[in-house]
Parts: sequence; C-alpha cells; structure tokens
Amino acid sequence: MEPVIETRELTKRYGNQVAVNRLNLQVQRGEIFGFLGPNGAGKTTTFLMLLGLSEPTTGTARVCGCDPTRDPLQVKRVVGYLPENVGFYDDMTAIQNLQYVARLNGIRDGALARKIEEVLDRVGLLAESKKRVGAYSRGMRQRLGIADRLANCIEDPRAPERVRHTLAEMIRYRALLIAAGYPDGNDCDALKADPAFKMAVGRLPESGADLCSQPTISRLENLPGPVALKRMMAAMVEVFCDSFDQVPRRIVLDIDDTEDRVHGGQQLALFNAYYDSRCFQPIHIYEAATGKPVAIILRPGKTPDGAEVTLVLRHVIGRIRARWPAVDIVVRGDSHYARAQAMAWCERQRIAYIFGLSGNPVLLRRVGDLAEDAAMSRIDGEGEKVRRYGEFRYAAKSWKTERRVIARVEAGPQGADSRFIVTNLAGLPKSLYEKIYCARGQAENLIKAHKLHLASDRTRAPRRRPTSSAC
Repeated sequence: MEPVIETRELTKRYGNQVAVNRLNLQVQRGEIFGFLGPNGAGKTTTFLMLLGLSEPTTGTARVCGCDPTRDPLQVKRVVGYLPENVGFYDDMTAIQNLQYVARLNGIRDGALARKIEEVLDRVGLLAESKKRVGAYSRGMRQRLGIADRLANCIEDPRAPERVRHTLAEMIRYRALLIAAGYPDGNDCDALKADPAFKMAVGRLPESGADLCSQPTISRLENLPGPVALKRMMAAMVEVFCDSFDQVPRRIVLDIDDTEDRVHGGQQLALFNAYYDSRCFQPIHIYEAATGKPVAIILRPGKTPDGAEVTLVLRHVIGRIRARWPAVDIVVRGDSHYARAQAMAWCERQRIAYIFGLSGNPVLLRRVGDLAEDAAMSRIDGEGEKVRRYGEFRYAAKSWKTERRVIARVEAGPQGADSRFIVTNLAGLPKSLYEKIYCARGQAENLIKAHKLHLASDRTRAPRRRPTSSAC
C-alpha cells in the first residue's frame, strides 16, 4: 500500500542554516503521526514543504500520491491545515469569517449555514458565533524555549567549527533527562542514542547523530560563572512573565528557603544547626495564585541576612517591574525575611509585604491582656482552643521606624501560644493573619514538588562559586 505521506532525503536550507536535514518519513493510511521537537527543529518548515508552500532544497516529498512542489493545488484540495496563527479577520464575526473562507474555496450557499452552525457547535463556539473574532481570547503567547534563553546567558568558549552539541541542545537534553526521571549525569551515556530523546532535542530519531555524553554534560555544568548564573536567573524571571496571557493586576511572591543537604566537600556548604546538617540553603520564590516558579537561587547553608534578602528582592522585583510597571506586588515570607533593610526597601519601592516576626519579651508583654482574655474565655467554655487578635505599632532595635504588628494569641490544652506578623498591608488583623499570611504554607508544598520532580536538591560540587545565583 502506498504511504499517504512519504519523504526521501527531504532537506531545506536558508543560506548556511539547515532547517530540515535529510528527513526520511513514511505515514500510512489510518495512522496518527505527530512532530515533537523544540523551537527551530524544523516542524513547521516540514509542513510547509508537504503543503507545497515552500520548495525543498534537495530531496522529494509525496502527499496522497502527489508531488507538493509540482502540483501544490491538488495537494491543497485533499489536505486540511490549521496554522498556529489563524488569519481570521478581527472585525468580522465567526459566522462571517467561515462564510468568507467557504466561498473562497468554492463552497456555495444551500446547506452552508447549517454546516457552519454544526462546526461551531462541535468546537464549543456556537454561543459566541455572533461576537467579533477580535474580542476572542488569543490564548497564551508563544514564547521562546527555556533552554534557548538559558544558553544565550552563557558564553561558549569552544571553537565554533568543532562544536558538535550546542549549549541550547545540551541544556535541553539535561532538562528532559531530569524531567523524565534520570537525574544522574551518567544517564546521558545510556540514553544519548534513544530515539525519543533525540527527537525531543531536535535531531532525527534514527539517522540523527547521538546526543552528548556524561563528560560533556559535566563540562557544561561547570561552565557558568556567577555572572552567567545571574543572567540565567533573570531569564527565568522573563519566562515567568511571558507565561501570562495578560498582565495581572496583582501578584503575591512567596519567598522561602530549604535544606539542600550535601554529602561531600562542596564549596559554600555550611553546617546548619536548625537542619543539623551540612547543606546549601537555596531560596525559592513562587507566585502564590498560580504556583509558578519565579526564581530559584543557590546559596550557602545559612540564614540570609538583610543585605542578601534585599539584593534578591531588588533583582527579582526589578525584572518584574521592568515588564509590568503598574502591577501590585505583595512579598510574603517567614520571620527570617522580616529584615529591616528588606522592609525599608519595600516601603521605598511601594511594595507590600507580610512577614512572620519572631516573638520576644517585649512583644509578649504587649499582648498580655489578649492572652489573659483568651485563657479566661477558654475556662468559661468558649471552646477547646480560643483565639484573639490584636495589632499595635512596634519598632525593634534594628528598625529606624515603627511598623504595624499583628498578634495572634491562642489559649489551648498545651497553654498559651502567641504568634506575630509585621506588614504594611491594610485590613483586619484576623483576615490578614488567617487568609493572607497562613496561605504561605502552600509554598512549602511547591518546594517539595520542585525537589521531587526536578531533583533540585541533588546538587554536585561546582568548580565556580554559586553565590546568590540561579541554580
């Protein structure tokens, strides 16, 4: 049986750039066949040659027995093609656009109106059929591949004529390995000839050259210095911004850190008494409403001080504000992010914040009346646990100004428990504590998921220092 689609040594070059390289392919009748690959792999170019919209440099193609280059009109009569960006007229309704296209293709009236109604109903747009297409949601904008962005942040010291694996290709391969459950560099050797990985990276599954080996990946992981790593973090913030179809009115940034335990002599691994281990302590920042990662920053295994917290916020929020000047930003974190420098910077930049605040004798004295009221109410039978909320102005010795502090006091079977937060947000104390601050617990789940699915806590000993840079 003759294949429905067949290509032989199909090649397309644009100058010195090879878009499609000697593609040999057969698709039989009844098969569903998909192209999988990164930006620039040649998927769209191949479709254009199969449709007769672009002539191959060398090689041949046949579609339903026809040569797209010599008989493109016949191919178009038997092939349907939906491009990524459909050329509908924004000032016409869905019905008007379909009527116009049908008439261009020689389909006349009669059953046309009924047919248009059927297809609109099938795709769930019948209720919107009289709305102008320009008012439809465009969906998420196409964005550049993450690997390509990260590769552009790294200077490649290799001689161009000797390069067999580009930086973008290696980063893409490494990321795909980790996502597929192969976090060890040694897995590169076992899977470098795997057809699925070759195709996903952008090489032909059978005839394409093998992907890079473990030593090459190791050299890649040792290549970025501090400047490149900071550029990579900035690129990831750009990817975060690109992931939104529309500029949000407000975003909440959850900032937290986590233990990244080490088992060797890695540079900057310090003993952390809280975790009782030698570790790194990377900072994770997520957007609370969507759970999207904003930045992950590899750093020494110690609690960040005020200067470091301020530096991180300045770089991350500066990038976001450069893209979205009018967006409202709320920063949320636990008590060791409530640094005087960080809060003062947020106030100068009109950034809202809500941080935990460690208790001390002064704060406990300020809530003495609340604690007594909660305890007495529990004795009177108000409940097993009784909570009271209050607020006051307070300035620690390191602060240059008083700030709003909210207290939550609880009387329960284990005695009294007082918690404090500091914020410049408006609102009732109970609502700010329970609905805004306590919701930051979701960030811990996101960090756990990041470690589990991306093996991000399996760091190795880098040759260059990873100080305050994206990992």
